[in-house]
Amino acid sequence: MKNIITKVSNNKIFFKIRLPIKKILSLSIPAILIQIYLQLPIGIEKINQIVGNTEGKSLLVLLSKISNIFLILCSIFFIQFLFKNLQSFLTKKSDLSDKPIKAIFQVLTIFAYSLVGVYILSVIIDKPLGTIFGSIGAITAVLLLVFRDSILGLVASFQISFNRIARVGDWIEIPSLNVDGVVKDISLTVVTVENWDKTFTYIPSYQFVSSSLKNWQNMEHVGGRRIKRNLLIDIHSIHFYSVSEIKKLMKISVIKKYLQQKSKNVEQAKSNTGIEKLNNMNLTNIGVFRIYIENYLKQHQEIRNDMTFLVRQLQ
Repeated sequence: MKNIITKVSNNKIFFKIRLPIKKILSLSIPAILIQIYLQLPIGIEKINQIVGNTEGKSLLVLLSKISNIFLILCSIFFIQFLFKNLQSFLTKKSDLSDKPIKAIFQVLTIFAYSLVGVYILSVIIDKPLGTIFGSIGAITAVLLLVFRDSILGLVASFQISFNRIARVGDWIEIPSLNVDGVVKDISLTVVTVENWDKTFTYIPSYQFVSSSLKNWQNMEHVGGRRIKRNLLIDIHSIHFYSVSEIKKLMKISVIKKYLQQKSKNVEQAKSNTGIEKLNNMNLTNIGVFRIYIENYLKQHQEIRNDMTFLVRQLQ
């Protein structure tokens, strides 16, 4: 059996089973044997001989309730460990990394424990489950108040997942909460973020959804980041270039072709418009400087030309 489990685990057909099966069985088998013994005539007769017929019936009922409660507790322990391993298996799958796996299993665990609690209560007070659930309906408002954070957190977890607000490993920034770091965990009620100074911030899930946040993860997926810089120019320094200044600027390879083409256009325009300077086409230092910045950035190795690229005069 051990070899089969190891083989299955190594082939990744099923997730590796790490349940304390022996421990659960060692606890549940005695309770099962007690239940069977109490149902046999020899068991009932033996108890009646020890404590008497009247007290024997009460003892039988008590032992039956205790064994039932013990069995259901063993069952919930088994379900809890099963959920834990299944959650670990699903979390490692890349196609489910953006799904609220942990929150879903937390809800299932709470639901399972709630059912177990109701069943144990019905065993203790000897009432059917229907009666218990009917009584719970009367205190629904109290339960909603007690589990308010869990309910809001559950809804928020689904919103985070299906709206793709953030995933584990995303770099996010929430200025209102002074949060700037990587998402480490998204649970039913809390989103854990590790800031760049190695501190941790724990944000309630419903507050995480209601806050305005910036997700930087797409920048890493695209492989580029948009930047914007302003260059201030003294308006009194703007002037037309003279021929001698243009010749000096021809030595700059980044704008050489541009100056050659523009010089031809200027000479052609002058021949068409005459000698009136105001009617002529002229090169300005601010226009040439803009072209210099544009060509310099285009040939820069760290600039991606396949993305939005713009050099303009704002004022």
